[in-house]
Formats: sequence, structure tokens, C-alpha cells
Amino acid sequence: VWLRNQPQSKVRLLEGGESILIDPDVLLEVKQAQFSGDGSNNDSVVLYLRFGQTELWLTGDMEKEAEATLKVGNDFSTTETLLKVAHHGGATSTSERLLSRTSPEIALISAGRSNRYGHPSPEVVERLKLVGCEVYVTAWQGAIACKSNGQEWEIRTCRPSSSIK
Repeated sequence: VWLRNQPQSKVRLLEGGESILIDPDVLLEVKQAQFSGDGSNNDSVVLYLRFGQTELWLTGDMEKEAEATLKVGNDFSTTETLLKVAHHGGATSTSERLLSRTSPEIALISAGRSNRYGHPSPEVVERLKLVGCEVYVTAWQGAIACKSNGQEWEIRTCRPSSSIK
């Protein structure tokens, strides 16, 4: 807030529902930015990025309650959607409703190997597979790099294992 209030500042804080056209082919939208102030997972900012015919959903740690209020609709015809799965693939996120509304072909889960929470949840991985997602998990494949050319996503992993289908 301090930086935004400085007269020479070019910082603009986006709120839920706002967007920036970064380039004619690149749109960034803040889909959700609700803050209860209690620091819960549902306070996560959710970002949507469209580049050409590809989409990226960055869902933070939101859980099913926040997913239910997420405004997903867009008028873009895309070829590939990548979902960064919320809450490290925990059982309280990535509902069937969210998956049907975002229609991802590729899912990334960031979770440490042998973590104490057991992330990702086998139920979440199964839900992703049932909708046809290629599933990549950092605990299994190490670092994951994602690159879009505006037509499709290229996914590279540190370890040579392939995605889970």
C-alpha cells in the first residue's frame, strides 16, 4: 500500500475481476482476491493468464469453498489449458466442479516428496486423470518447466519420468 501511494509510483494493485492486457495476445486476470484476513487457504489470489490459444490457471491454496465462488467464464477458444493445482493437491481442493469449469488438459502439482500431509491426495490425482489431464507432480518428477508458444504447452521435467495419465 505504501508504494502504491507514492506520487512517482507506477505500481497498480489489481483486485478481483480486474485484468491487464499485457500484449495483444496476453491477458492477465485476477479471478479471485477475497481476503477474510484470517490467513486461510481461501484467501489465495487466483490468476488466469491467456497467451494466444493457451491458458494458465494459478490457484494458490484455495479450497473447495473458494472454488465454488470462482468466476471462470471467458469467451476465448483455447487449445490447451494448464492448471496449477491448488493446495499442493490436497483433498480439500480441485473439485469436480472446478475441473469441469476450467477443462484443463495439463495439471501441475507442487508437493515435496514424502511430505507429512501426504500430498498430493490420491483422490485429487484420480479426479485429474478422470477428466483426461496429464498430471505432473514435483514430488515424483522434480522441477517442472512449462513453456507456451501461444498454441500449446511444452512441459519439461527434471527427472525423466512421464506424466501420469
